[in-house]
Amino acid sequence: MSCVHATVVCDDCRPLSLQEAPGVGLSLAPSYGSTSIQFANGTISDVALIHGTEAYIQAMKRWDHLDVDPHLLDLENNSETSIAPPFLQRLRSWYQAQLQHHAETSPQATYEELIPIAEMMSTLFSEANKSVPLSKNLVFLAIPDFENSTSDTFTRPIRQLLQLAGLDRLSFQRQSQLSLLHMYDLDDCFGIWLDPVTEVPDEECEKFKGRHIQSVLSVHLDRSSLNLRSMIRDDGIFPHMPGSVKFLWADEDAKANATDWDWMGHALEDFLHDHDLMFDLLLLSGAHVKASNFQQIIRNRCKDNEKIVAQDYLRGLNHHLFAASRGAVQLARVRLCMGGDACMPNSWYPNSEHCKKWTWYSDNDAVRKTEL
Repeated sequence: MSCVHATVVCDDCRPLSLQEAPGVGLSLAPSYGSTSIQFANGTISDVALIHGTEAYIQAMKRWDHLDVDPHLLDLENNSETSIAPPFLQRLRSWYQAQLQHHAETSPQATYEELIPIAEMMSTLFSEANKSVPLSKNLVFLAIPDFENSTSDTFTRPIRQLLQLAGLDRLSFQRQSQLSLLHMYDLDDCFGIWLDPVTEVPDEECEKFKGRHIQSVLSVHLDRSSLNLRSMIRDDGIFPHMPGSVKFLWADEDAKANATDWDWMGHALEDFLHDHDLMFDLLLLSGAHVKASNFQQIIRNRCKDNEKIVAQDYLRGLNHHLFAASRGAVQLARVRLCMGGDACMPNSWYPNSEHCKKWTWYSDNDAVRKTEL
């Protein structure tokens, strides 16, 4: 993927120490959390996978169903949090303040039920810090593909939860997008700016094994939920469109019997029928996507699509488990190199040899990119 468009110069540049720092990716799946680290030389290490407690899963359900904009406590301007007390003390102080504020306003407008998510973030980062000492609390976050995951109501708690966990956000992205980056090295393909006014499509960016990929079926399956997303390119981008996501919470008391597998098969069949498309790729993530029963469902539902082949979508278990955190950590390293915008550093600013830079050129056939 391209890290720097050589026609744009950065307004600000990252310190060399940050450009060479390990990137940390945290993934918050509906029933588990995972974290990966990418070192400056490109090596990726999977650090931890932590199964969510019942409180964590319930917090995820609460997050999924948030439909009220609560009055939030501004942690950045809170004098108590500026002292940076221990994590649990900050949680307790915040929770008590929320309860007091909550009693004076609406009985439905609090985020205290989301605290287990902050605890998961803190634990995942702690495991990463044990693996390699981290001087910065910067993380790239993979968030669930809930149906409302682009709404302000859904994204607003992210800042507060990160603050409770003592972390700073490089950015966040949906798990399907980050899993696609790791599994297929595919991402949103923005146009190439040849000059300040001329933009052309980045056609090479859209290819996998020589094929132009315009549609992806994303399936995430774990012990608590089934998540389906139809990813269709629009001018190179995979927009999160209304109706493109189906999120189904499993019955907590259900066992993995034939009836439940039948239910999953029907859910997938209904989703494919509703979208009526021969997808270019199948993306599988989560703890249970390699289960033999589920693989049979996949084969049955995709048997008429010659583009969906097991050699592409079936990987080692850790690839499916850590797909989102691995994708997140790849983008974490990009952000550590260049910040939020695609640009090239000023010539006078120190630049790490581990930070990739690209330039673009055109010939008679197409526009191409080359690494500097």
